[in-house]
Amino acid sequence: MTSQPHAGEDGGDRLSALPDCLLHAIMSLLPARHAVQTCALSRRWRDLWRSMPCLDIVGDEFTSSTTGSVRWDKFESFATNLLLNHDAPFLDRFWLRLPSSWHVRGGVQQRDIKSHSQPDVRQIERWINRGVRFYRPVELEITIGVGYDLKLPILGAVVFSHRLKSLRLSRLVLDRGFGYTIRSWCPVLEAMELNSCIFEFDEITGNALRSLAIDGCSRRGLQVPDDALCVTAPKLTSLRLKFSIHDFSVFLVDRMGFLVDASICKMFSSTTNFGNNVCNL
Repeated sequence: MTSQPHAGEDGGDRLSALPDCLLHAIMSLLPARHAVQTCALSRRWRDLWRSMPCLDIVGDEFTSSTTGSVRWDKFESFATNLLLNHDAPFLDRFWLRLPSSWHVRGGVQQRDIKSHSQPDVRQIERWINRGVRFYRPVELEITIGVGYDLKLPILGAVVFSHRLKSLRLSRLVLDRGFGYTIRSWCPVLEAMELNSCIFEFDEITGNALRSLAIDGCSRRGLQVPDDALCVTAPKLTSLRLKFSIHDFSVFLVDRMGFLVDASICKMFSSTTNFGNNVCNL
């Protein structure tokens, strides 16, 4: 008769025997909700989520199986408790992705009729403040639901502490201080992507910036609406611009001697004649 292997031999839990750093690397491949659920695997996994270096908070993970809509109450409870109980001093990555079906306008959440509760915009702002100010991530992504009236909280030197290298923002209002923040407090920022945001600033300056993408953004609150957005990025190697010719124009200050690839698309307001679009590659 063949004896069964004991724990620690071939039949043991080899995955749990790995050091914390490798288990954290595995957990970082999962959305935060699934990573936290690993605490039920064994006593070894119970508290690993508290120190994992990446938090990917994804609202679509809380979709109801019966209605097909996202449960705000469950998402709010999870995100709040996660950020209050996660005790890593810094993060390699912080993502906050709200469902696109939520409409944030004027500080009031307009929800889909299938939603189960009313989202709290102030709570969303607290999550952003906690994720950015407390953890000072190397990579930051914030995606808000449809709407353009939720401003990115004021950020400064204490927030980034020379750590931020990648920034991706979608559907946020970026106020007049945003350009100053990027220029003064993000000295190692290498990649920035802005999607469907509203600009209230007039400059992007990054001496370490190598990749820049601006897609579907517009401007407001300027004394001269058609003033150009000035981009100063002498080390830029990749550039992607896509915007309406009536929104604003972009002025590239540098000669772009390191530029390897670029895609520039300026679209006219007419949607009936595709030949009116001016696209340069």
